[in-house]
Amino acid sequence: ITDHLRCLCFLIADGVRPSNVGRGYVLRMIIRRASRFVYLLTQKTEPLLYLLVDDLINAYSTAYPELKKNRDEIYNTTLKEEQAFAKTISNGLGILAEQIKASTGGVLDGEFVFDLYSTYGFPLELTKDIAQENNLEIDIEAYEKSKEKHSQISNTGAFDKSISSFAFVADLINQYGKTKFLGYESLESRSKVLYCQDKFLVLDQTPFYAESGGQLADQGFIDDKKVINVKSIEGITIHEMESPAGFELGMEVRAQVDQERRDFTRYHHSACHLLQSALRKVLGSSVRQMGSQVGPDSTRFDFNLERAMTKEEITLVENQINDWVLAGLPVQTR
Repeated sequence: ITDHLRCLCFLIADGVRPSNVGRGYVLRMIIRRASRFVYLLTQKTEPLLYLLVDDLINAYSTAYPELKKNRDEIYNTTLKEEQAFAKTISNGLGILAEQIKASTGGVLDGEFVFDLYSTYGFPLELTKDIAQENNLEIDIEAYEKSKEKHSQISNTGAFDKSISSFAFVADLINQYGKTKFLGYESLESRSKVLYCQDKFLVLDQTPFYAESGGQLADQGFIDDKKVINVKSIEGITIHEMESPAGFELGMEVRAQVDQERRDFTRYHHSACHLLQSALRKVLGSSVRQMGSQVGPDSTRFDFNLERAMTKEEITLVENQINDWVLAGLPVQTR
C-alpha cells in the first residue's frame, strides 16, 4: 500500500489524472490496486486510502515541495477515484468469486474476464492478481478473442493495430530519412512512392497532416485513391488508403488534401485554444489541459477540476469565447 501510495501521490502532483488511456490508466490501476489491498485488510469498501495522503506528503515534502503545493488535488483525486472504484469492487468481487468457485482445470474463463471488464469496469490486471491468489490462470487467448470481437464491433484501434507491426520504418529512415511535411505551405504536392503494401503508402514528401497532439489526420486523395487516415511513426508518414491502391515503388503521384476538412479542423483547433484560455480566466490558472481531440466536426477539451462547473461558470466561459470570436481577433500560427 505504501509503495502504491507514494507512486500515486507523485503522479497526481505532476499533473496526471485517472483516465482510461495512457498515463492516466497507469494511475487509475495504481489507485485501484492499492484500494483493493486496503479492502483485503479491512473488508470495507468505503474510501480509506486517501486518509494516508497527508502522512505521505509530510514524509517527502521537504525534498519534494510540489507535494504540499498540490495537496488538495492529491487528496481529492484519490478520494474520488476510491469512491468510483468502491462500486466496481462491490459489483465485481462477488461475481468474480462465484466464477472462481466454478472454475475447473486451474483456468479462469477469458471471455468471462473480458465481460467483467467491459460490463463492470473490473480491469484485467486486478483480475490477474485475484486469480493468482486462487492458483488460477486466465485464458488469455479467449480474453483477447473477446476483446478483438468487441473492437471490431466498435471499430476502434484498427489502424493502430495494423501499423504496430511495421518493421520497415527503420529501413526507410536509413535509406531516405524522415518524410518531408509540406502541409503548412501547401495542400497539394507531387511526390514519389517509397513504400506501398496493401492499403498503406509512404511518400518522400506529403501535404497530409498525420494524427498528432489530439488533432485528427487529414483526408483526401493520392491520385484518384482516397486517403482515410494518416499516422506518423518515428517521422515516417504512413497513409492508409480506403482500399489496396495498386501503386508501384518509385512512381510519381499527386497528393491532394481535402481542404474543407482541413479548414474546419483548423477552426476547431483555434476553438480549443480559446476554450482553454476562457476556462483559465473563469476558473483560475490551476486549470491544466489533460488531453484533447480536434477534428472537422467538433473539438473536445479535457481538463482537471476538482468539482463540476456551475451553470453560471459555463455561461461565463461560453460568453467569453463568443466575445473573442465576434471581435475578429487575428490568428497567428506558431
